[in-house]
Amino acid sequence: MKRQPKVVLLTMPWTTTIQPSLAVGILTAICKEEGVPAVSLYPNMDMTATLGFEAAGDLAVNRNLYGLSEHLFACDLFGREPLCSDEYIETLATDDLPKRFKDAAFVRHIRDEVVPAFLDATMKRVLEHKPSVVGFSATFNQIMSGLSLARRLKKALPDLPIIAGGASYDGDMGLEYQRALPDLLDHVFIGEADDSLREYLARHVEGRPTTGIPGVAWFAEARCLLCPRLRWRI
Repeated sequence: MKRQPKVVLLTMPWTTTIQPSLAVGILTAICKEEGVPAVSLYPNMDMTATLGFEAAGDLAVNRNLYGLSEHLFACDLFGREPLCSDEYIETLATDDLPKRFKDAAFVRHIRDEVVPAFLDATMKRVLEHKPSVVGFSATFNQIMSGLSLARRLKKALPDLPIIAGGASYDGDMGLEYQRALPDLLDHVFIGEADDSLREYLARHVEGRPTTGIPGVAWFAEARCLLCPRLRWRI
């Protein structure tokens, strides 16, 4: 018996708001080509509206802030104390950063108030669409924001499939995320997902197992598994 599918694809912070995600645009179009309703959401723009264009823009494009940008969401995912967050934020004052991020009180405000409120609001927004699959595309420093939201979604709907892909999930990086966080990620798409997503959608709609798709990692038997893509010889 076929289920009623709906895919929600997200572009999470931190990424610039001056151009849309090419990956999310392509994957949304593939879903629609396959007859699967899909919605693309841009919570990165919501964060920019909350935090301000300049501060959010710095976290998205300033390489000196890439570590901090992921840290702010990692604290929500793993906790502040295991990451020695307060000490880390105080240490930033000695680095070559924009002045606002040398202000420990400002950074703690983002960590303790802005990020949790943003995640709660985004989770509510996603669930309002009644998704059967939620997907994250991560090209730059968007891993921890996606995983933090995935944790909230899994807590609300434990059986909701979560998939992820993009440059930051490619190769060994993606396999390690799948291995380390199988409770958050059902599948990681390694490399281009144009063909593998089509196969995934067909199986998902028909209620068939989604394991064993070439280029799509999964976790079973206490390890990460990946069926390699076919390579044609010319």
